[in-house]
Parts: sequence; structure tokens; C-alpha cells
Amino acid sequence: MSVSWSVRKRTQGNDIFKSITDGLAPVLKETRLNEALKLYQEAINSAACSEERISAYKNHGITALNLFKVYLSRANEKPLRTFNFYMQVCQSSLFLSLENSINKPNEWIHHIIQKSIEAIELYINSFLFEKEYS
Repeated sequence: MSVSWSVRKRTQGNDIFKSITDGLAPVLKETRLNEALKLYQEAINSAACSEERISAYKNHGITALNLFKVYLSRANEKPLRTFNFYMQVCQSSLFLSLENSINKPNEWIHHIIQKSIEAIELYINSFLFEKEYS
């Protein structure tokens, strides 16, 4: 049985995402996250069924959250750029919540909810930090 284009792109994205280690230089981390994000977007766009699309959206959202964290850690980063990744996390979470008809284990759903809450908290805290130090 052949693997679909969507699954191939998602697998490639997973390989890149897994290659990101804690000690990796920030520039390399950002580059790899952007590469993985593009591959997950290709997986979303080429998904042949909702199961493929859901898995790709989950990975896309978590990767966008990690990029969001990278950009938030930079004091001089433009707010619009960080907001873009925040919105991608929200878009992925919204899609996943709307597609809840697919039977997924509670742990999987809980993980998505946790990551969504984490993104919201990071975004709110970035505004509080900016207001406090501006």
C-alpha cells in the first residue's frame, strides 16, 4: 500500500521537528521549525481524508507554538510576527476542536487543549511584560 502525499509531508515534518534538540543554536532551531511548519502546511493542503488533516493540523499547531515561543523570547521581535504564529496555533486548535467527530483518545485531546492554553497564556504574558517594561 502506498503512502499518501500528505502522510509523506507530515512524516518529513516530524523528522525535522524531532531533530530539534535543547542545545541547538536558536537560528537553526528557527530554521528547522519553519521547514517543519511548511511541510505540515503541505500535508494539510494535500490531505485526502479528515484523519490525515487532523494529524497534520495537530503537528502544525504545536510547531507554530514553538515558533511563537522563539519569537517571544526575542526582545526586539515585531509584535505582528509573533501574532501570526499565535493565530496559527489558534487556527489549528479551532480546526481540531471542530473535527472532534474523529475518535481520538482523551490524552490526545487533552494535549491539544493544554497547548492551546499555553499559547494563550504566553500571548497574554507578552502583553503584560511589554506594558510593564515600556
